Amino acid sequence: MTDGKPRKGKAAHPPWDLIDQAKGALDPWVNPSRLPMIPGFRFGRPNGMADDDTLAMASHIIQGELGLIGTEHHFHWEGQVVTGELKTLSSANLDEGETR
Repeated sequence: MTDGKPRKGKAAHPPWDLIDQAKGALDPWVNPSRLPMIPGFRFGRPNGMADDDTLAMASHIIQGELGLIGTEHHFHWEGQVVTGELKTLSSANLDEGETR
């Protein structure tokens, strides 16, 4: 249920309503060590996050994709199956015409 109206169809995934209500107790959904380590950061529904928090989260995800932070800090959801090895810019062979 969102804004007092029943949701039609498939339930939202992730369950943003529950995440927002948890007020920082994110353990069922995400390990806090996989979020930006900046003072005052608040994780929640992307369109409801403060601009600074949204930018910090986007930057954190990009840093993970580029291999600039350790794999233990890459963002992913609890229970998310992470398959294969993340191909970072440092390990990509961009000289052979591969693009991103």
